[in-house]
Amino acid sequence: MAINNEFQIMICSDFLKSKDSFVQSYFSAFHKKKIEMPIRFLPDIELLQKHFAEKFMG
Repeated sequence: MAINNEFQIMICSDFLKSKDSFVQSYFSAFHKKKIEMPIRFLPDIELLQKHFAEKFMG
């Protein structure tokens, strides 16, 4: 799971294609949903980009 440059939640394909119907339906509900931006302490776009590039196995 990661957040992309458009502040959308991205779920890895392993969860979206899971044989477990609960896992698949639960996580697919969040896939590509935009996060609600906080008034204070905005997300660090560089950190999100780094995490997405290095850790997300989409």
